[in-house]
Amino acid sequence: MKLGSINILTLSTIALTLLSSFATAGPNLTPSVRNFTIQQGYVGELTEVQDGCIPNGTHNLLRFDFLSENIGDEAFIAGVPLARPDMFYYHLSHHHFHMREFNQYRLVATTGNLIIPSTKPGFCLSDSEQVLQNSTVTSGYYPSTCPDNATMGISAGWADIYFSDITCQYLVIDDVPDGDYVLVVVTNAARKIPEDTYADNTASVGLHIEGATVSQINVPTGFSYSFPVPTTTMSAGGGSSSTTGTGKTTATGAGQAVSTMLASGAMKGREGMGGMVGLVIALTLMFWMT
Repeated sequence: MKLGSINILTLSTIALTLLSSFATAGPNLTPSVRNFTIQQGYVGELTEVQDGCIPNGTHNLLRFDFLSENIGDEAFIAGVPLARPDMFYYHLSHHHFHMREFNQYRLVATTGNLIIPSTKPGFCLSDSEQVLQNSTVTSGYYPSTCPDNATMGISAGWADIYFSDITCQYLVIDDVPDGDYVLVVVTNAARKIPEDTYADNTASVGLHIEGATVSQINVPTGFSYSFPVPTTTMSAGGGSSSTTGTGKTTATGAGQAVSTMLASGAMKGREGMGGMVGLVIALTLMFWMT
């Protein structure tokens, strides 16, 4: 099929070439959880009590590994702790910097009512486990030594892991009766570090708790629970955006032009590229038909 002196295949090639200029590589964190156990009769360490993770006394815990997986194209960079007091604080007992609550966990009833929120502070960010085999980083680049004067982050294709046996890595479930629940988790909760998209920063896992045992089950059909969205987030363009009461965003700084296009909330980073493809193709057709 011809249109003037150019065919549709050529138009498509032009459209995709133009589209590539809009797509930028970047980090993309997504959470996952595994290795569920229940520990009964646990007495917290002094630092755990001081951090607000657990009250004094004996308690029952739901423990699990938490992974922040960077499935994006670039490293997720948290910065140097000494230069980011908004994100890091010095832990007097552990003698190194911790991130402020970067990940959040909530054990929720299947009805959607909040049961147990997390109180766990953050730790460090590091390359703990390779999650994508095609990662260009074949050995961990960001160390787990919590350096105070070096950059913390997660390489593309790697995950930061909070293992189930470390301090504060649990939910206290003393008053939780036997039954079915949903563990809802979120990473980069404050959205202080820009990503390709925040749409996959939350995950849900169904759990059946009975006495000292826990097993994974399907999340009930129709279950819905959302973490509060921060009032201020970083845009991919480097500016900030504020969330209004209606859920719409208003951008400032370098992200203004991008956020204007995305005001409907339909796209961030790479999201909504299908619509832009259509726009580019339509503009190309208009050009060649005139």
